[in-house]
Amino acid sequence: SFGFVTLVPSYLAFTFQIGLFKSARFVVGAHGAGLTNLAFCAPGTTVLELVQSNFPIMLINRIAQERGLRYHAECFKCEADGDVHQQEWMIDIERLEAKLRSML
Repeated sequence: SFGFVTLVPSYLAFTFQIGLFKSARFVVGAHGAGLTNLAFCAPGTTVLELVQSNFPIMLINRIAQERGLRYHAECFKCEADGDVHQQEWMIDIERLEAKLRSML
């Protein structure tokens, strides 16, 4: 309902990923390797990173700062143990929608 397009960067050619992020005005994504493409975003692009509460890492924030992006993060509770890359976690959709409305 917000007009976003869902993409999985790892399924796309790298040059296509560069073009997508270069032309994006707003990027929303879960913390992960795909968000390193923020390095190709134009300064001023708005970013919302979705983060697991048990894996608060600042790498994407640092990329956004270096590129002059409007970075925001929303942290969602995850109580699972073990490898964070193999965990399932839930995002509160109502909270996410409220955050997006406040940013648009």
